[in-house]
Amino acid sequence: MSYSEHFFALELIYYYDTKVFKKGNGLLCLVVQNNEALFRAKQFDWPIKDEKRLIAPGGYIFQIVDRPLPKDKDPISKIIITSTNLQKSIRFWCGFLEMNIMVEKRHSITLSYGKNQARLEIRYISPPFIQGDNTPRLKAVIPYKQLMELQLKFLKMPNRIKQHTTIYAYTKPTNVKIAVFVDYDGHEIAYIDQESYAKVLKYDAESVKTLKLHVRL
Repeated sequence: MSYSEHFFALELIYYYDTKVFKKGNGLLCLVVQNNEALFRAKQFDWPIKDEKRLIAPGGYIFQIVDRPLPKDKDPISKIIITSTNLQKSIRFWCGFLEMNIMVEKRHSITLSYGKNQARLEIRYISPPFIQGDNTPRLKAVIPYKQLMELQLKFLKMPNRIKQHTTIYAYTKPTNVKIAVFVDYDGHEIAYIDQESYAKVLKYDAESVKTLKLHVRL
């Protein structure tokens, strides 16, 4: 979770009734700059693969950059996903979502919305694309007006809008509006209404105290 819309955040969802966890090939890894993660992994005897790769219980791979936690930019520097057709991915992520190309290679492309924000690297893989249970849904926070404009833009892409603007309630008094779009391989990205989301991000000290109390119990 995060108390700011300016930085990358991970949201973990647990499915208690799930007995089999199918791993796909859509997500390769997340790149995190934080040498303390390696230190803590050694403290708890957590396996470190190839010196700087940590594998979470659910199968997510974290590539650790062995440098101090940055103060002026997002510590999660990159998320790496796959594509079976890079040209179609460029059309989707750059042409329609207007992400900026930072690095372009023969078999990969790196995109970003801003200098100090997390980057998205898309790497080519041979088909098939396997939509596993560990395939993530990316999220971005934008002003509500831009969210509406983006939805109208995507109406020209048949079968590539999984949801139109949807009302999703994080809390009872606040409805957060979300539009979810899907690329050619099946990767999902959700654009979140910034104005409503900002209300949800307000720090609730009393709720934190209650949570800590119940965790201790």
